[in-house]
Order: sequence, then C-alpha cells, then structure tokens
Amino acid sequence: QATKIEKVGVAEAIRDGQRFLKVRPTDRPVRLVTHAQHLSAPAVEKDYRLYSSQLLGGRLSMMYKTKPCPEIMRIWNAAEYHCLKWGRGDDEGVGADSNSGE
Repeated sequence: QATKIEKVGVAEAIRDGQRFLKVRPTDRPVRLVTHAQHLSAPAVEKDYRLYSSQLLGGRLSMMYKTKPCPEIMRIWNAAEYHCLKWGRGDDEGVGADSNSGE
C-alpha cells in the first residue's frame, strides 16, 4: 500500500479503508490499518517513505497487542522489511545503517 500512498496520498488510502469497513465493519486488520493510517497521516503526507516506520513505531501495536492476528503480523513483517531495506540505503530510500547501530 505504500505505492498507493506514494501515488494518491494517505487520505485516499484511508478513504478506501473506510469504504471497505462499511461493507465489513468487523474486519480487525482493515480497521487497525485504517486507524494507523489516520494517526500517521500528518507525517506520511509530508513524506510517504515514513509509512513503514510509522507502522512499526507503535501504530500497529496500539491495539490487539496481546492477541495479534496473522494479517497484522504480515503487515508488521512487511513494514519491518521496508524499514530495514531503507536503513541500508537501498534504492527505495535512505536512512541509518541498521547493522551498525547508527
């Protein structure tokens, strides 16, 4: 979804989640991600590359921490992968070297 956020913005991604929740209001993963996107919107609107780090920075762990569902763990793992990849300075972005602790 980071690609969608890059192309159309976080507000459109939030609207997609809200539309989906009108049809399936009890979908925990979609509800959590939509809520996380809403909380992260100010930072992500400035720089879409912050999306993954915003999710890892506590947004996904705010709810359901004691009983994570598999869908959220897949999102968590994907966000972690992208943050670490950016941390190595790969093509997707730049950041601190996760291996050196800087």
